[in-house]
Formats: sequence, C-alpha cells, structure tokens
Amino acid sequence: MFLAALVGGGLATQAAVNTQLRAATGSALWAAIISAILTVVLLFGAQLAAREPLVIPSPAQHPWWLWIGGIMGAFYVFAIASFTRHLGVALMFGSIVAGQLLAGLLIDHYGLFNSSVTRMSPSRLAGAILLLAGLALIRWK
Repeated sequence: MFLAALVGGGLATQAAVNTQLRAATGSALWAAIISAILTVVLLFGAQLAAREPLVIPSPAQHPWWLWIGGIMGAFYVFAIASFTRHLGVALMFGSIVAGQLLAGLLIDHYGLFNSSVTRMSPSRLAGAILLLAGLALIRWK
C-alpha cells in the first residue's frame, strides 16, 4: 500500500507538471503526446534492460477488451493535462480516485474482465460513500 501511495504521489506530481507543459505548448493534446512519448521511451529502455521476449496476443484468441488499457491511459493523460488547471490537483485526483473506486467496486462485484469476485458489502459501500463525502468536502473549499 505504501508503494501504491508513492505512485499516487507521482501521479499528482505528473498532473501539476503536465498542466505546466500544457501552458508551455498551448495544447493539452500536445502535452499528453509529449508525456506519452516519454513514457514509451522509458518503458522501452526498461524492456531492453529486462530482455523479455515480445509476445503479441492474438486478437482471435483473446477478448477484445484486452487492448483498451492503452486507450484508457491516453484519455487519462489527456484529461490530466486538460482539467487540472480548472479543478486543481487535489480535486482532480479526488475525482479520479472516486471514479477508480466506483469502477473497481463494480469490477470486483461482478468479476468483470476475468478478475476475481469480491462482492459488495456494507463496509465497502460505506467506504465508497465516505470517499465521496471527502470529495464533496474538498470541492466545498
């Protein structure tokens, strides 16, 4: 959980930096493209160091939704560059976390995308409600 929190802190930093990159380029789309290119370069370098063989899954043998992660990542980076300056980093990430939590609860409950099933419980629902209440407090200023 600590490492996940560190990654979350990195994402908040990314939002603040990409907002400035948006201002510097004059475009949220260019800011997202630059960020994505740097991501690909870094991951490609890590892949070269790891020397893992490239295996491209066959679309005929795997579900269609296997490919949407990259699409979601592109929307995420673009949204960060687009909306953070209007919402602020805290409200932006509160909203992102709320969306992640609600989607995660649905994915867990129904076992979507072949994930393990963890049914909705009163405590999980209460946690989601508390998170949404926290988001409302952040928005309230």
